[in-house]
Amino acid sequence: MKQTQDLLSSGHVRRTCALMLVLVMLIASSAAAQGETTYTAPDGGWTVPVPGGWTTTEGEGYVQFSSGDGMDLFVLTFPDGDIEDIAPDAWAIVDPEFNLTYEPSDVHRITDEVLLLGYDSAGIITYADGTGADGKVVQAAVQSFNGIAYVILIDTDLPTVQRRAAQLQLLSTGFLPADFGADDLSAAEVVAFDDAFFDELDAFAADVQARLEVDSLAYAVVRDGEVVHVNGSGTQVDGSPVTADTHFMIGSITKTMTTLLMAQAVDQGVFTWETPVVEVNPEFAVADPAVTAQITMSNLVCACTGVPRRDYELIYNPAVPASEILDQLETFEFFTDFGETFQYSNQLVAAAGYETARALDPDADDLLSAYIARMQDSIFEPVGMADTTFDFDVIAAGERYPLPYGRGVLVHEPLSIEAESFLLSVAPAGAVWSTANDMAAYLIMLMNGGVTADGTRIVSEAGLARVQTPQVAIDSNTDYGLGWILGDYKEVPVYFHDGNTLGYAASMAYMPDRGIGIVVLVNQQASGAPSLITSGFFSSALADPEPDAPGEVDIIATTIAENRARAEDTFIRTFDAETIAPFAGVYANPVLGEVTVAVTRDNGLTFDAGEFVTALWRSTEQDDADVYFMADPPLAGDRVRLTLSEDGDPRVVIGLGLTEYTFTPTK
Repeated sequence: MKQTQDLLSSGHVRRTCALMLVLVMLIASSAAAQGETTYTAPDGGWTVPVPGGWTTTEGEGYVQFSSGDGMDLFVLTFPDGDIEDIAPDAWAIVDPEFNLTYEPSDVHRITDEVLLLGYDSAGIITYADGTGADGKVVQAAVQSFNGIAYVILIDTDLPTVQRRAAQLQLLSTGFLPADFGADDLSAAEVVAFDDAFFDELDAFAADVQARLEVDSLAYAVVRDGEVVHVNGSGTQVDGSPVTADTHFMIGSITKTMTTLLMAQAVDQGVFTWETPVVEVNPEFAVADPAVTAQITMSNLVCACTGVPRRDYELIYNPAVPASEILDQLETFEFFTDFGETFQYSNQLVAAAGYETARALDPDADDLLSAYIARMQDSIFEPVGMADTTFDFDVIAAGERYPLPYGRGVLVHEPLSIEAESFLLSVAPAGAVWSTANDMAAYLIMLMNGGVTADGTRIVSEAGLARVQTPQVAIDSNTDYGLGWILGDYKEVPVYFHDGNTLGYAASMAYMPDRGIGIVVLVNQQASGAPSLITSGFFSSALADPEPDAPGEVDIIATTIAENRARAEDTFIRTFDAETIAPFAGVYANPVLGEVTVAVTRDNGLTFDAGEFVTALWRSTEQDDADVYFMADPPLAGDRVRLTLSEDGDPRVVIGLGLTEYTFTPTK
């Protein structure tokens, strides 16, 4: 099962740059594409899924796949060899005038067997990573299998990558050499859940917690409509141990609850999935009037409308009322057709929740309060989720939560729960607090087809089936439904969603054909722990002879250690006073508001956004002298460019490509 990165996490900004392609293109998946055209090479040596609307051209020695708006992929085959010998020959075939160069550090070779996923070798060369002035993204990936080197070349730019990242992922992960073996557990039966099984699960979870440096976690296992195991580890703020009744934020798992509320409204005849949003709210609008008229209630939650990510606007502007979130949509542009590619927008899902609340309670003055009241009455209470809430005051007073930990450049650091309060602006997208026990009750209802543990039906089978119907491909074996991710664990279907906030992470997943499920909650931003524990649970439950999770834990733990080991040699914390002095001051952006850049006594730099303050560092591994990165949570690692305009005026720029924001001096 593949977990997608939850986009309430601050890390999404970094991952939308070209470095994401390294993760996407290095290794092909062993799964076939779902609902896409499959291209077979003329010699039958390989296949690849082709997204709708793309063109295929067979050239002399290569096959070209084009999006039509600036993204071209080329596939070639060679006898096995070294990537640095093969890549120049490949480029010479598709573009005899290709002359881009690279540094040794731009060559990434994969040697770990876990990451190779059945290939004999793999690697990638990055010639341009999208951060240059022209925004170009140029890479060569080579994967070798049975004596043949399969080469994928990409030539595009960063905005196109941001628009079509999911289609790129579909192509690259769906590429399959002939006779490439696939792990298939579709015939596997679930093992007995005895004491030994849970001892093994608890030991694995403890290992993940220790090696990924997770402060606290809790999880619950469900089988055939019953909670069969719970566990917790860590410390609540009141000093007591973490249990299955400890509060954590669940992030974007909230989206599954919002679409459940929508399904209930459809059951009641309040609207249909295809009802235009303007019929629910005549004042609803996005930037393009034609799109405004076209967009439906289901489009708001399908992650398939082509609207780019704009999460910075949430983090930099907390405490925005629901009405203002809806007003902000008037500036949203859509860059692909509906259903064309996966694009994740928290504001659109928030709009879905608020417009559903409006449809259910037309006289409501406060859409956030109306939405929360409906969630409480229609989902939390009937399911038996007494400890689940949106109320930060209730959480703070109860003190049954572990502090959230945001990711710093070197270590995770504790935050206050107030740092998470910006999520209330987009509550339907990710502001729920819950517990492992409550989430287990929710999971039982889902696995029962909409029937709670006490036998109460809260949504029709058809309604639940609708939200769990694929709408758009995320990659070659994972689709997005309506607030749901639909994938598999080695050919066994899995329905799931993960969640990330500034200091918590979560995963909820179940196998509908096997009657087993798990929810994992941790207090660590962008943590891999929930998905690793989930994967470990499914592999043990199906007696997987080659489980992936243990090796993945090794890789992540090793990477953490290696990054720290080289930190002192690569991080630059103080700078030339004359170079940085012009940038001290207050800056403003019409969308994100004001920020302050200050020079410290020792010639360091700080970036103060009001909601958070971070040091700015540089790395010796960077080529651009004007690029710095945030060193502290909650947005550690995100780039900040300090540059001068043609007139010599200082500028502060954050983000890249389609989501770039420029701040100018206020004086």
